[in-house]
Amino acid sequence: MLVFQQHLAEGEPTQALEALRRAVAKDPDSAYLHRLLAEFLARNNDLPGAVEHGRRAHELDPDDPEIRDFLAQLYRIQSDVASAEALLRNEDGDPLDAESAFLLYHLYLENDRLDDALDVSQWLVDQEPDDPRAWIALANAYQKLSRPDDAEAALRRAIEADPDNLRVYGVLAKTLRDRGDRDGAIAVYRDMLARQPDDHSTLVALAEAQMADDDLEGAIETFERVEASYPDDLESATRLGFLYYEARRFDDAVERFTRVLDAAPTEHEVRFFLGVSLRRANRDDEAIEAFEAIPEGHEYYAEGRLRGRAGGDRARRRGGAVP
Repeated sequence: MLVFQQHLAEGEPTQALEALRRAVAKDPDSAYLHRLLAEFLARNNDLPGAVEHGRRAHELDPDDPEIRDFLAQLYRIQSDVASAEALLRNEDGDPLDAESAFLLYHLYLENDRLDDALDVSQWLVDQEPDDPRAWIALANAYQKLSRPDDAEAALRRAIEADPDNLRVYGVLAKTLRDRGDRDGAIAVYRDMLARQPDDHSTLVALAEAQMADDDLEGAIETFERVEASYPDDLESATRLGFLYYEARRFDDAVERFTRVLDAAPTEHEVRFFLGVSLRRANRDDEAIEAFEAIPEGHEYYAEGRLRGRAGGDRARRRGGAVP
C-alpha cells in the first residue's frame, strides 16, 4: 500500500495500479483492497473492472453500507436496474434503508420508470416524514407524471418538515411559476423573504416574477432592495436602470447606468442606453458625449453615432442655430 500511495503522489497512475493489483493478489480476501481497486478503476474509466472488484468487496463484507452504495452507483452508471434492485432491496422487496431508496429513486427516474420512482419516493416519505429530501423526491415524481397539484402538496409538506429551508421554497415557487401561477410564486417568495429578508437569489427571483406579472413598481422596489444590500451587483443595477427608463424616471436611469459604467467602463451597451436615457431627460450634450464614447467596432457604434448627430441637430435647433 505504501508503494501504491507513493506512485499516486508522484503522478504515476499506471505504476500505482500495478502496485494495487499486487496488493490484492497478496490479500485476495480483503474487502478494503477490492473496494480501493474498484474505486481506482472507476476513476480511470474501467467500469467493468470496477464492477468486478466492487462485487467482490461486497461479497467479502455484505454488511458494509459504503461498499454496497458504491457498487449500486456503478450499477446506476451502467443503467443496470435489475442488479441495483437485487442489491438495494430486502427479501420483502422494500429498500434496505433511506439511502438505498434514494439510489433506486434516481435510477428509476433516469430509466423513465416513473411509477417505480413514485412508489419508492412514497416509501421514503412514509419512512422519513421529517426529511424534506423525501418530499422533494415525491414532488418531482408527481411533476414528471403530470400531477402538479400532488407535486405542490408534497412540496408544502417538505416546507412543514423544514420551514427554514429556502431551497424547498425555491422549488415550490419554480413549480408554481412553471404552472403559470405567478401570484402563488410571488407569495412563496415573500414567505422566503420573511425568513431571510436580504437573500439575494430570492430577491432577484421575486423581481423577475414581478416583471413577468407586469408589476413595474413592484419590480423596481425589489431591485432597489437588491441594490441596497448588494451594491456590487452590477447586473441588478443595470436591470434597475432599464426599469426606471420604462417607468419614465429618466434621471434615475441615468444615475444607475452611470454607476455601472463607473465600475465597468467597457460595458458599452450600457453606455448606449445611458445616452438614450440622457436624451429622454433632455440632457443632449451629455447624451452626445455618451454616444461618442462608444468605440468603433462595437455593435452599438453606428447607432450611437446616428443618435449623437441627431442630438447635435436638435441642440442647434434649440439654440436657434438652425432655422
